[in-house]
This record gives sequence, structure tokens and C-alpha cells, in this order.
Amino acid sequence: MAISTVQICAAADRVLAAGQNVTLANVRNEIGRGSFTTISAGLKVWFERRATNLPQVDPHVPSPQVLDAATSLAKLAWSSAVKEITESFALERRQIERERDHLRDERDALLRQLSELRCPSCGSKI
Repeated sequence: MAISTVQICAAADRVLAAGQNVTLANVRNEIGRGSFTTISAGLKVWFERRATNLPQVDPHVPSPQVLDAATSLAKLAWSSAVKEITESFALERRQIERERDHLRDERDALLRQLSELRCPSCGSKI
């Protein structure tokens, strides 16, 4: 008695449910008999039916897992960038403050020198 497509499809379902790959050899082992040619024809029908029953996925829309991973990566990149720029600004601020203090000290020294200047002809303070 020949093996029917229904039997082949049912065997393929059982192989898949058992967590195995649906191959000619696995389906033949599940059925216990049959030629690879007959089983191949039946599996072609099984795969076609299965393909039409699968949910259609838009390849341009990322999965929730990809979105979650991308969001986590973006948050990490953002926080790293904020930390780096904050440290960079703090360093630059300290350098500017040192320069300001140095210029203030120079100004004060020049003002002291200016306050001590005297007129060369009369000797009075300028």
C-alpha cells in the first residue's frame, strides 16, 4: 500500500513536534517505510502548506527583541556620550579658571606697579 500525502504530512508534523528537523530520513523513520521519492513529493506539499500558514513578517520592521536591543544600545551610547562630554567640559572649565586666575594675578601685579609709578620730573605718584 502506497503512502499518502496525508500520512507524510502527519509524520512531518510529528517530527517537528518532537523537536527534530523535518528531513526525508526523519520522516521516513517516523513512517517506517516508503521511498524517498514519494516522501519528497509529500514533503513538498507539507512545506508549501506550512509556508502559507506562517505569519507574514515585514522584513523592514524589526522584531521586538531587536528594538529592545537597539534601544538599550542607544541608551548606553547616549549615557557614555553625556559622561564623556561632561568630563571634557569640566576639564576645559578647570583650564579656563586657571587661566582666569593667572590673568587676574597679572592684572593685580600690573595695578600694583602702576600705583607705584612716579613722575620722573617731580617724583609724585601718577
